[in-house]
Amino acid sequence: MSTAFLYADVFNDYWEKRLAIPYLSAAGFGAKLLGIFKNGIIQSFINARTLSPSDMSNPKIATEIAKQLYKFHQVDIPGSREAQLWNDVFKFLEKAAVLQFDDNEKQAKYETISFKEIYNEINALKELTDLLNAPVVFAHNDLLSGNLMLNDEEGKLYFIDFEYGSYSYRGYDIANHFNEYAGFDCDYNLYPEKNVQYHFFRNYLQPDRTHEVCTQPVDVKAIGKGK
Repeated sequence: MSTAFLYADVFNDYWEKRLAIPYLSAAGFGAKLLGIFKNGIIQSFINARTLSPSDMSNPKIATEIAKQLYKFHQVDIPGSREAQLWNDVFKFLEKAAVLQFDDNEKQAKYETISFKEIYNEINALKELTDLLNAPVVFAHNDLLSGNLMLNDEEGKLYFIDFEYGSYSYRGYDIANHFNEYAGFDCDYNLYPEKNVQYHFFRNYLQPDRTHEVCTQPVDVKAIGKGK
Protein backbone atom coordinates (compact mmCIF):
# COMPACT_ATOMS: atom_id res chain seq x y z
CA MET A 1 0.00 0.00 0.00
CA SER A 2 1.45 3.38 -0.95
CA THR A 3 1.41 6.43 1.31
CA ALA A 4 -1.10 8.11 -1.02
CA PHE A 5 -3.55 5.24 -0.71
CA LEU A 6 -2.99 5.17 3.04
CA TYR A 7 -3.91 8.84 3.27
CA ALA A 8 -6.96 8.31 1.08
CA ASP A 9 -8.10 5.41 3.24
CA VAL A 10 -7.69 7.31 6.50
CA PHE A 11 -9.13 10.60 5.28
CA ASN A 12 -11.95 9.07 3.26
CA ASP A 13 -14.54 11.55 4.50
CA TYR A 14 -13.53 14.22 1.99
CA TRP A 15 -17.01 14.51 0.56
CA GLU A 16 -18.31 15.17 4.05
CA LYS A 17 -15.66 17.85 4.52
CA ARG A 18 -16.66 19.49 1.23
CA LEU A 19 -19.71 20.74 3.14
CA ALA A 20 -17.36 23.27 4.73
CA ILE A 21 -16.49 24.77 1.35
CA PRO A 22 -19.64 26.95 0.97
CA TYR A 23 -18.94 28.55 4.36
CA LEU A 24 -15.26 29.06 3.60
CA SER A 25 -16.07 30.45 0.15
CA ALA A 26 -18.64 32.84 1.63
CA ALA A 27 -15.95 34.03 4.05
CA GLY A 28 -13.65 34.78 1.12
CA PHE A 29 -11.38 31.74 1.17
CA GLY A 30 -10.31 29.76 -1.88
CA ALA A 31 -11.75 29.99 -5.35
CA LYS A 32 -15.31 31.23 -5.65
CA LEU A 33 -17.77 28.36 -5.33
CA LEU A 34 -19.89 28.01 -8.47
CA GLY A 35 -21.72 24.78 -7.78
CA ILE A 36 -21.87 21.49 -5.90
CA PHE A 37 -23.09 18.23 -7.39
CA LYS A 38 -23.25 14.62 -6.26
CA ASN A 39 -19.58 13.74 -6.58
CA GLY A 40 -17.78 17.03 -7.02
CA ILE A 41 -17.70 20.80 -6.97
CA ILE A 42 -17.11 23.60 -9.49
CA GLN A 43 -15.01 26.61 -8.52
CA SER A 44 -13.71 29.66 -10.33
CA PHE A 45 -10.19 30.02 -11.74
CA ILE A 46 -7.65 31.73 -9.49
CA ASN A 47 -5.30 34.03 -11.37
CA ALA A 48 -2.29 33.57 -9.09
CA ARG A 49 0.91 31.62 -8.68
CA THR A 50 1.56 28.86 -6.17
CA LEU A 51 4.02 29.85 -3.47
CA SER A 52 7.36 28.15 -2.96
CA PRO A 53 8.56 27.16 0.54
CA SER A 54 11.02 30.09 0.52
CA ASP A 55 8.13 32.53 -0.10
CA MET A 56 6.60 31.69 3.25
CA SER A 57 9.54 33.18 5.14
CA ASN A 58 9.19 36.49 3.28
CA PRO A 59 8.05 38.89 6.07
CA LYS A 60 5.44 40.60 3.90
CA ILE A 61 3.93 37.29 2.77
CA ALA A 62 4.17 35.79 6.26
CA THR A 63 2.26 38.80 7.57
CA GLU A 64 -0.60 38.19 5.15
CA ILE A 65 -0.65 34.45 5.85
CA ALA A 66 -0.91 35.13 9.59
CA LYS A 67 -3.73 37.66 9.20
CA GLN A 68 -5.68 35.39 6.86
CA LEU A 69 -5.18 32.37 9.11
CA TYR A 70 -6.64 34.33 12.01
CA LYS A 71 -9.72 35.08 9.88
CA PHE A 72 -9.88 31.47 8.68
CA HIS A 73 -9.98 30.30 12.29
CA GLN A 74 -13.00 32.54 12.94
CA VAL A 75 -15.18 30.84 10.32
CA ASP A 76 -18.06 28.96 11.92
CA ILE A 77 -18.53 25.59 10.24
CA PRO A 78 -21.60 23.55 11.33
CA GLY A 79 -20.89 20.20 12.95
CA SER A 80 -19.06 18.74 15.90
CA ARG A 81 -16.54 21.12 17.50
CA GLU A 82 -14.50 18.24 18.88
CA ALA A 83 -10.85 18.39 17.85
CA GLN A 84 -10.19 15.68 15.27
CA LEU A 85 -6.39 15.69 15.46
CA TRP A 86 -5.93 12.70 17.73
CA ASN A 87 -8.70 10.72 16.05
CA ASP A 88 -6.91 11.14 12.72
CA VAL A 89 -3.49 10.32 14.20
CA PHE A 90 -4.72 7.10 15.80
CA LYS A 91 -6.57 6.10 12.60
CA PHE A 92 -3.36 6.63 10.65
CA LEU A 93 -1.34 4.64 13.20
CA GLU A 94 -3.85 1.78 13.08
CA LYS A 95 -3.51 1.55 9.29
CA ALA A 96 0.26 1.94 9.37
CA ALA A 97 0.64 -0.91 11.88
CA VAL A 98 -0.70 -3.55 9.47
CA LEU A 99 1.11 -2.70 6.25
CA GLN A 100 2.70 -5.39 4.09
CA PHE A 101 5.47 -4.83 1.54
CA ASP A 102 6.36 -7.05 -1.43
CA ASP A 103 9.96 -5.88 -1.15
CA ASN A 104 11.63 -8.09 1.47
CA GLU A 105 14.15 -5.44 2.45
CA LYS A 106 11.42 -2.88 3.07
CA GLN A 107 9.38 -5.43 5.00
CA ALA A 108 12.37 -6.26 7.21
CA LYS A 109 12.95 -2.59 8.03
CA TYR A 110 9.25 -2.11 8.64
CA GLU A 111 9.19 -4.97 11.15
CA THR A 112 11.80 -3.20 13.30
CA ILE A 113 9.26 -0.46 14.08
CA SER A 114 7.61 -0.76 17.49
CA PHE A 115 4.10 0.54 16.91
CA LYS A 116 3.23 -0.15 20.53
CA GLU A 117 5.98 2.22 21.60
CA ILE A 118 4.78 4.83 19.10
CA TYR A 119 1.20 4.43 20.37
CA ASN A 120 2.34 4.94 23.98
CA GLU A 121 4.35 8.03 23.00
CA ILE A 122 1.41 9.55 21.12
CA ASN A 123 -0.97 8.79 23.97
CA ALA A 124 1.41 10.43 26.47
CA LEU A 125 1.63 13.49 24.23
CA LYS A 126 -2.16 13.62 23.98
CA GLU A 127 -2.52 13.50 27.76
CA LEU A 128 0.04 16.28 28.11
CA THR A 129 -1.61 18.56 25.56
CA ASP A 130 -5.03 17.94 27.12
CA LEU A 131 -3.76 19.89 30.13
CA LEU A 132 -3.38 23.04 28.03
CA ASN A 133 -7.08 23.51 27.32
CA ALA A 134 -6.00 24.73 23.89
CA PRO A 135 -8.52 26.65 21.74
CA VAL A 136 -10.25 24.55 19.10
CA VAL A 137 -10.95 26.17 15.72
CA PHE A 138 -11.81 25.06 12.23
CA ALA A 139 -8.27 24.42 11.01
CA HIS A 140 -6.82 24.13 7.53
CA ASN A 141 -4.40 21.37 8.65
CA ASP A 142 -2.37 21.45 5.43
CA LEU A 143 -1.08 24.98 5.02
CA LEU A 144 2.02 24.21 2.98
CA SER A 145 3.34 26.42 0.19
CA GLY A 146 1.47 24.40 -2.45
CA ASN A 147 -1.84 25.35 -0.84
CA LEU A 148 -1.06 29.06 -0.87
CA MET A 149 -1.45 31.18 -4.00
CA LEU A 150 -0.49 34.79 -4.57
CA ASN A 151 -1.52 37.32 -7.21
CA ASP A 152 1.62 39.46 -7.22
CA GLU A 153 0.02 42.37 -9.08
CA GLU A 154 -2.89 42.69 -6.66
CA GLY A 155 -1.00 41.44 -3.62
CA LYS A 156 -3.88 39.06 -2.92
CA LEU A 157 -3.21 35.80 -1.10
CA TYR A 158 -5.42 32.72 -1.42
CA PHE A 159 -5.78 29.66 0.78
CA ILE A 160 -6.77 26.60 -1.25
CA ASP A 161 -7.38 22.84 -0.85
CA PHE A 162 -9.47 22.30 2.26
CA GLU A 163 -9.79 18.50 2.11
CA TYR A 164 -7.92 18.03 5.40
CA GLY A 165 -9.87 20.83 7.10
CA SER A 166 -11.49 19.96 10.42
CA TYR A 167 -11.97 21.29 13.90
CA SER A 168 -8.60 21.04 15.58
CA TYR A 169 -6.26 22.85 17.92
CA ARG A 170 -5.35 26.36 16.88
CA GLY A 171 -1.73 25.88 17.95
CA TYR A 172 -1.42 22.72 15.88
CA ASP A 173 -2.52 24.50 12.71
CA ILE A 174 0.08 27.23 13.24
CA ALA A 175 2.83 24.77 14.21
CA ASN A 176 2.06 22.59 11.20
CA HIS A 177 2.40 25.65 8.97
CA PHE A 178 5.82 26.37 10.50
CA ASN A 179 6.80 22.77 9.83
CA GLU A 180 6.01 23.32 6.15
CA TYR A 181 8.84 25.86 5.91
CA ALA A 182 11.04 22.77 5.50
CA GLY A 183 9.50 22.14 2.08
CA PHE A 184 9.18 18.83 0.27
CA ASP A 185 12.87 18.12 0.90
CA CYS A 186 12.19 18.23 4.65
CA ASP A 187 15.09 20.60 5.31
CA TYR A 188 14.35 21.48 8.92
CA ASN A 189 17.19 23.96 8.96
CA LEU A 190 14.55 26.19 7.34
CA TYR A 191 12.21 25.91 10.34
CA PRO A 192 11.43 29.50 11.40
CA GLU A 193 13.57 30.96 14.17
CA LYS A 194 11.99 32.58 17.21
CA ASN A 195 11.98 36.11 15.78
CA VAL A 196 10.21 34.84 12.65
CA GLN A 197 7.67 33.00 14.79
CA TYR A 198 7.02 36.12 16.90
CA HIS A 199 6.52 38.14 13.72
CA PHE A 200 3.86 35.63 12.70
CA PHE A 201 2.24 35.58 16.17
CA ARG A 202 2.03 39.38 16.32
CA ASN A 203 0.21 39.54 13.01
CA TYR A 204 -2.06 36.62 13.91
CA LEU A 205 -3.02 37.70 17.43
CA GLN A 206 -3.41 41.42 16.80
CA PRO A 207 -3.67 41.91 13.04
CA ASP A 208 -4.56 45.60 13.47
CA ARG A 209 -2.28 46.32 16.46
CA THR A 210 0.86 44.24 15.91
CA HIS A 211 3.01 46.63 17.97
CA GLU A 212 1.00 45.77 21.12
CA VAL A 213 1.86 42.06 21.09
CA CYS A 214 4.64 41.13 23.49
CA THR A 215 7.80 39.75 21.85
CA GLN A 216 9.11 38.09 25.01
CA PRO A 217 8.75 34.34 25.69
CA VAL A 218 5.51 33.53 27.49
CA ASP A 219 4.17 30.61 29.45
CA VAL A 220 2.75 27.90 27.15
CA LYS A 221 -0.26 27.31 29.39
CA ALA A 222 -1.07 31.01 29.25
CA ILE A 223 -1.14 30.83 25.46
CA GLY A 224 -3.48 27.84 25.63
CA LYS A 225 -6.00 29.86 27.63
CA GLY A 226 -5.72 32.91 25.40
CA LYS A 227 -7.88 34.41 22.71
